[in-house]
Amino acid sequence: MELAPRSCRMPLLLLLLGLSTGAVISWPTEEGKEVWDYVTVRKDAHMFWWLYYATSPSKNFSELPLVMWLQGGPGGSSTGFGNFEEIGPLDRDLKPRRTTWLQSASLLFVDNPVGTGFSYVNKSDAYTKDLAMVASDMMVLLKTFFERHKEFQTIPFYIFSESYGGKMAAGIALELYKAIQQGTIQCNFAGVALGDSWISPIDSVLSWGPYLYSMSLLDDQGLAEVSQAAEQVLDAINKRLYKEATELWEKAEMVIEQNTDGVNFYNILTKTSPTSTMKSSLEFTQSHTVHLFQRHVRHLQQDALSQLMNGPIRKKLKIIPEDCSWGGQAASVFLNMEGDFMKPVISIVDELLEAGVNVTVYNGQLDLIVDTMGQEAWVRKLEWAELPKFSQLKWKPLYSDPKTSETSAFVKSHKNLAFYWILRAGHMIHQKYIYTWNNSYRTPTERWQKTSDLPKGSFRPRGHGSADDEAGDAAGIGWPGLEVSCLALGHGSRSKHPEGVGTTLLPLNLTRGEPHLAVIVKGPISFDREQNQCLCDNLEIISASEN
Repeated sequence: MELAPRSCRMPLLLLLLGLSTGAVISWPTEEGKEVWDYVTVRKDAHMFWWLYYATSPSKNFSELPLVMWLQGGPGGSSTGFGNFEEIGPLDRDLKPRRTTWLQSASLLFVDNPVGTGFSYVNKSDAYTKDLAMVASDMMVLLKTFFERHKEFQTIPFYIFSESYGGKMAAGIALELYKAIQQGTIQCNFAGVALGDSWISPIDSVLSWGPYLYSMSLLDDQGLAEVSQAAEQVLDAINKRLYKEATELWEKAEMVIEQNTDGVNFYNILTKTSPTSTMKSSLEFTQSHTVHLFQRHVRHLQQDALSQLMNGPIRKKLKIIPEDCSWGGQAASVFLNMEGDFMKPVISIVDELLEAGVNVTVYNGQLDLIVDTMGQEAWVRKLEWAELPKFSQLKWKPLYSDPKTSETSAFVKSHKNLAFYWILRAGHMIHQKYIYTWNNSYRTPTERWQKTSDLPKGSFRPRGHGSADDEAGDAAGIGWPGLEVSCLALGHGSRSKHPEGVGTTLLPLNLTRGEPHLAVIVKGPISFDREQNQCLCDNLEIISASEN
């Protein structure tokens, strides 16, 4: 697996033009510095952002990546769902989240497109209609941010995304790359990660039947009915009738629900819970758009989260306009993007790859709405010159826990494209399976960065016999006076490490195979014989190679 320079980027959403210069409050104080504000991206269109500075015990935020998180929907709130339900420092009960990404990167949550979350529009014609408008708005944000926060211009910047957020992330990434080339935005853009992303809707729809059939969730008759519905969607897309394709997409989902006894589109091992009846509005009547919104956006703003955001969080932020409620315009966001739902963006991913932008695709094994079979299908359609070499590679296993041999994921990587198959995960990988993904997440981020500090933590040797044998045979970090091998996983050449801290290089193998990463011990190391556990405060990756 080749190691490409990558970075975790997070667009800080910018200071609102003409409004507050931004509130800076630590809440709770031990969670670190926070900044939030609005930016006017167009007339009558105001976008809200919320930045958390990284809280690494050994690194300043300027030494760690910046990650921008984009939620799906469209209409799902990053500052709400992505923050409090998935990767932010606090959970929905405002309790510290042990697995927050803040230990490894600063996090920027953006309510995007305008009208999502705490973002809002003053007039109905200000909603975005397509991906081009979404990307254009984000360029205003990023340009303003990097001009006002020059300290972030050199920090590796990732865009991470989920679901429809991945489609938006692809378009935003390409426009950002062009802006950097033209000199209109100054930043260190390092890559984009597409999680369970709606890149090629028709490839997802066409794969639903075969996937459900293979999982014993459809019989022969059900497979025939779902396949027929999918072919109707394909016909509309081939004729470029995208609104009609959206309506037929909803009908295909209804066929699936009827034949599977209500399978959950976000985790096939569960059933869909009854959806509460939506109140009628000027925008929505009982139509296919209502059903799609209820199925794919309403779960992102359930009552408990809505009460949190419109209660304690709104009170904390202090800058939300009185006539703006969190999630209040989400339905309108969804409706106005209807004509763009079923358009593929495979060509955009192709442009990113040809331009040398690092692209990572990751997908949950149990997801249906954007199932892995569909993701694999659109990847095979790429015209990227390196695709044949990528396709011929053998994938490699990943392990979330060095103490067991349980496989958590598989990965395939070549040049600037990587694909992660995340096992036992549904659509919301970061919500339900965040511990597993956090361990896997470190692999792509370290692969993207030539130099990075590993987080403080404990690592168990995997050898047998005495502590000396374990240190020599495998996977410990090592301790004073003993030979060491590699960090936590795999095996490698031995190096004497007589003092515990210094310049000794240690081979690190994250996948129990290749590649090996050379690291330097920069912090104190100790060994707990009773727990058979090594403790280290700071290890720095300094090089990487295939062997």
